[in-house]
Amino acid sequence: MNSTMNLNILKVYWQGPFSIEDAIGEFGDNVTDYGFYQIYGTHNVNGADNLLYIGKSQNNILKYRFESHKKNWIDDEPSQITVYVGRFFDDDKPEDKTWDEYIDACEKMLIYHCQPSYNVREKYIKPSFLEKEYIILNIGRRHKLPAEISTFYFKATETFNHEKFWKYETQ
Repeated sequence: MNSTMNLNILKVYWQGPFSIEDAIGEFGDNVTDYGFYQIYGTHNVNGADNLLYIGKSQNNILKYRFESHKKNWIDDEPSQITVYVGRFFDDDKPEDKTWDEYIDACEKMLIYHCQPSYNVREKYIKPSFLEKEYIILNIGRRHKLPAEISTFYFKATETFNHEKFWKYETQ
């Protein structure tokens, strides 16, 4: 994670697609299998291949999150779902406290920006990640996620004032 002048650049490498069964079998390593995931499926209104949920695996490995979702709701979905897994990568591994801050901010930004159908709680909470400046670079098989998300957009919309439009004056 690069941090320059309070700018935190978070690089997330995405893999997929996986079925839920393959994701459970693939991501059970206690050392490396923490990060993010996107779940796509059929939404009753929005149709097929729709981003249903974005989640994180911060304290438990991804496998346990997938098993929990499978038991609680995925088995009830009307069609097959697909999973994409994302993990931070960089030359410098941050301290645990910083990693926790990064994973929290990244998940909140992804949810707030993408508005997945099943992420109800985080979609409507005033973004707390605006205290710092972040750029998220989504690399690899990110599927429908934007390549880049930043706090700059959110900050600009929060401070927007139409009375501050630049005035063009002819001479």
